[in-house]
Amino acid sequence: MLSKNFDRSAAALVLAACSSACGGAAQTSTNPGSGATTPPVLASQLPSSADQCQPTSVQAAPAPQPPLLVTNFADVTPRFAGAPKLQSFAFARYTQGLTQYWVFIAGRTNGFHGFSTGDEDFPAASANTKIWVLEDVYGTPKVHSMDVSQLPSKFSAIMPQWKSSNPLFYQDYSSGLLYIAGGYGPDAGGKYQTFPLLSAVNIGDLVQAVKSNNPYLLNDSIAFVSSPLVQSTGAELLKLADGNFYVVMGHNFQGKYTDVLNGAPGASQTYLKAINQFSVTTNTFQNTITLKPGKVFTNADQFGRRDLNVTYTVMPDGQAGIGAYGGVFTASPVQLNYSFPIYLGPGQGTQTPIIDTAYEQKMSAYSCAKVVLYSKSKQTTYTTFFGGISRWRFDHTINDFVENSRFGHGGPPNVPNFSDGMPWIDTITTLAHTWTSPTTGTTSEVAQPTTKLPAHLGTETLFIPRTAGVPGLTSFKEDIIDFDALPKGIPFSLGYLYGGIVAMPKKFYLGVQSDSGQTPNAINDKIYEVFVQIPTTSN
Repeated sequence: MLSKNFDRSAAALVLAACSSACGGAAQTSTNPGSGATTPPVLASQLPSSADQCQPTSVQAAPAPQPPLLVTNFADVTPRFAGAPKLQSFAFARYTQGLTQYWVFIAGRTNGFHGFSTGDEDFPAASANTKIWVLEDVYGTPKVHSMDVSQLPSKFSAIMPQWKSSNPLFYQDYSSGLLYIAGGYGPDAGGKYQTFPLLSAVNIGDLVQAVKSNNPYLLNDSIAFVSSPLVQSTGAELLKLADGNFYVVMGHNFQGKYTDVLNGAPGASQTYLKAINQFSVTTNTFQNTITLKPGKVFTNADQFGRRDLNVTYTVMPDGQAGIGAYGGVFTASPVQLNYSFPIYLGPGQGTQTPIIDTAYEQKMSAYSCAKVVLYSKSKQTTYTTFFGGISRWRFDHTINDFVENSRFGHGGPPNVPNFSDGMPWIDTITTLAHTWTSPTTGTTSEVAQPTTKLPAHLGTETLFIPRTAGVPGLTSFKEDIIDFDALPKGIPFSLGYLYGGIVAMPKKFYLGVQSDSGQTPNAINDKIYEVFVQIPTTSN
């Protein structure tokens, strides 16, 4: 995770507090779709001077019922004694017989970095330098680990990547491989960079190597290649039914954080502003990946996002596609999050990203835990977001979303800090999307009526669906859960929240956290089992 307000302009930090009302986007809207292979450049929709104020809701209305009710969080940390405490990591799961394994590579062991401490440089001391395997996660877990430095020397090129922060990753169920792309951190010589690497490892072989502490079992199990197409961090990697991989946005950060902040020579931050498509031929026995570039989808106005949420979604033809939500930052003078959802399905001919300009997502604008469910009977994808960072909040007294205030050091004397309008949150929301044509659909967003997260967490947290007792759609494995097959009216375990950052906000003004960028925080050291219930009259 890189700073949530590193690239804010000075203008964004000196907004005075104000109290006039501002209008907000509707909770439900219809998506008009989009046209060409390169989507048309849209207006940035930057707020006017009137929008830079504390808004009120347009109208009060009865709160809609979420299709998925979160009923309880059970702290199961004691059962996972010795498990790593991580954020911004790569993950895979593996099943051997009746035993389920979780695998963790890369990431960090501390919380959100600050703005005037050594944490700005993502010090190597806080990097996760081990490969972790948790065995029998549904029974009596055992924890195994192996240092990345123990890998055979022929894999020295990927060792820094496997210790990096926020790499992209994808578990390919068909091949049994875990792919890791990009990531940010120091190379072998200590130079900080975003790595132009794509690596792959056989997950089953990796589990056995770590369990036996024998890295040489991996001699024929790892492959890698260098390519600028995967040089990204704060992004996501997905594979679609067309056989292609997709790097979804992100940025290329070169140099230490403080070097970029101070304009040091050679230090830079470049947003991809693109979705990069490519295909691969992977040969672990020869330790090679042949990467074939595909299409590059660009949009200078809407694709300049990093630290966004990217998940699978079901497209109009029933195939899994890409859903991209939120991300930061919009253009100056007021740098906020992006709000239009973006959808992209697989294709061999015409393949066009669809930007839903009719709906502005309210909550969870920054990378957080999420789970995707699909109802074939309703033709609706439900994406539930757990916390993170948000530009809006849900006011239960009026049952509506309200935009957070933004105020700066020039505000009232009793406000010692500033609010960038995007505080840490403990809210859980579900975004429902239903296609009404090949390019148009309806979108709605609803908050949990009473249940909140156990803390202000979710940022860089992973939701791990249960693979025992929770039906996944066969064609999508565990990545999309079959909503129609879930039991109705009774609570059950859906999965786990693992890792990430927990914030401890202490200063408030106008009901908003007023210590943006300075909120005390730490690594989330809890593992929560998530219990849910599908209402018998679910929407």
